[in-house]
Amino acid sequence: MSTVDGTFTDNDCSNGDWELEATLSEGDNTITVTANDPYSNSAIDFITIALDTTAPTVTLTAPPNISLLNQYTYTVTGTCSEEGRDVSVPNYHRRSDVCI
Repeated sequence: MSTVDGTFTDNDCSNGDWELEATLSEGDNTITVTANDPYSNSAIDFITIALDTTAPTVTLTAPPNISLLNQYTYTVTGTCSEEGRDVSVPNYHRRSDVCI
């Protein structure tokens, strides 16, 4: 027998394996599992799973749309909603940057 986040579950672990379908909420979810044997011995383990269903946003800030430039190189700048995420420009092979 075991408990998951304080809820008793009747998962048979006699063959060494068990499973339980957990319902996650947006953000961090900590799942704690406790296993008990008939002799009052127990073991506890946990895992934290982050659920993120919101896509990041990205906005180009320069140059303006449909810019006419007289140079071969120019700086493209923008903003994004999630710091530390990769930002890439498809079909432009110079490099990818990280959102700061």
